Amino acid sequence: MLSIVKSISTIATAISMACIVFLMSFSAWGQSSDATDSDETTDRKWSILLFGGQLSGNAFGRTLNPTSQAKRLDIYFTGAALNRRLYSGNYFDIEAEGGVGHQYSSTISGNNSPQVWGALYLRYKYFPWNKFVHTTIAMNTGLSYSFKKTAFEAAEGRADGTQRLLHYLAPEITFSHPKHRDWELVFRLHHRSGIYGLLGCSWCGTNFVTVGVRKHFSSANDILNTQSFTTSVTNNAVDGFNASLGFMGSSLDGTANGMITASFATPLPYTTSFGFQADLAFGYYDGNTTSTSTAGAGHLFWRDPEKGMIGAYADWGLLGIYHSGRIGIEASRYIGPWSIEGMVGMEFGQNVYTKLIDEVDISYNFDENFKASIGHRLTSRGHMANIGFEKQFGEFRGSALSIFGEAETGEDNFTQAFAGIKIALGHDSGSTLMQRDRQSGVKVRIPRNLSSISQCGKVDTEFGPPKWLQNIGLVSRPTSNLCASKSQINELSSSGPFNP
Repeated sequence: MLSIVKSISTIATAISMACIVFLMSFSAWGQSSDATDSDETTDRKWSILLFGGQLSGNAFGRTLNPTSQAKRLDIYFTGAALNRRLYSGNYFDIEAEGGVGHQYSSTISGNNSPQVWGALYLRYKYFPWNKFVHTTIAMNTGLSYSFKKTAFEAAEGRADGTQRLLHYLAPEITFSHPKHRDWELVFRLHHRSGIYGLLGCSWCGTNFVTVGVRKHFSSANDILNTQSFTTSVTNNAVDGFNASLGFMGSSLDGTANGMITASFATPLPYTTSFGFQADLAFGYYDGNTTSTSTAGAGHLFWRDPEKGMIGAYADWGLLGIYHSGRIGIEASRYIGPWSIEGMVGMEFGQNVYTKLIDEVDISYNFDENFKASIGHRLTSRGHMANIGFEKQFGEFRGSALSIFGEAETGEDNFTQAFAGIKIALGHDSGSTLMQRDRQSGVKVRIPRNLSSISQCGKVDTEFGPPKWLQNIGLVSRPTSNLCASKSQINELSSSGPFNP
């Protein structure tokens, strides 16, 4: 079952990445040739790379060798890098890069740590087939700093252990459309090592096989440029009554879950700065003990479409008889094409521990109708890393069709991936995806809340939620069904965890 879950997660992530690359190219092809020809693309000296992958148990050389047998370990890496071209020639470029990332594992302890790095790259870019598929290869040298000494590196280092500061070597190969080279698909080997003892350890190191997407920009200011975006046409928190209807399929910790979603947003009476939104979702859950899934949420918020949003949030989710809720504060900050969105609060309910939870996302609008994001989730299962995208296909009389997808994985071997279509309706001033996000509605956070009740167990002694929850009627009585991480359930249950 674990291998099936991981396969589903890997496939979903690959599909999401492929959709992102396809949609970027689709969007670029729709632009005029003057804006996307190869001569102008070569002037784009800055770039941002988002990437992630899995640890190889092989040495550096064997990892690069395509004929070697793959040896993958349950340790993962997600990162982002900012790159600046320093010199450009006919055959070679010289570049500087700085990056941040995070190494994590839910099954192999001692392998969770943030990383930062800096490097110089030498890139070769002249290949005979470039008029069909533009290709580059690059090699670098630099330094990488891990905020913690990880167990895998220490074991590889043998008697020397490992060091926080190690050499950074990350060869990569890129592919792009020859007329739209501002988008690249990147395959990179993210490698740290002690250079045979030069940096304090002879054999320590890691090799992450990763894939990512790179976007090139003309200048540093272009990354935060707002002039090419019609961010807002109203100062109201919500530009009028708006609604959306969605259809999605998902894998929730390895179990199929298909849902219909709906959202309704409206400005509050007698004020233009406050709005309210309600979200609903229901569907079929192909579980072991239940076949229904339901979720609902409410948002009460203040918003300035040019600056950001802050408000109160609450939701509730059910998988058959298992249910939990969340309540907290959510906020967004809009900086040109960037959005920083978050929700922090408390999880509670009949079947979960009362604990702190959060959702944090950083998203970038590559154009007015396409965005991608990376984020973090804290649920009853633990910490999760998340990627997502949404692409809107035009606007007609106040309605628009978009496709979306998300994938996440993290502690407790949890995986979730979903994709679907959404029809946006309502006031016709919010015609683009970026405008709809900032003045027609707020971020829909369901059915992500179902992840906290995706794994439960029958505990030997009844689990009693806090008395105050029972007193106000949010839970009815103590129960023997606890939804939590495997370790928490195994401490209290002789039968172990199961998927509802």
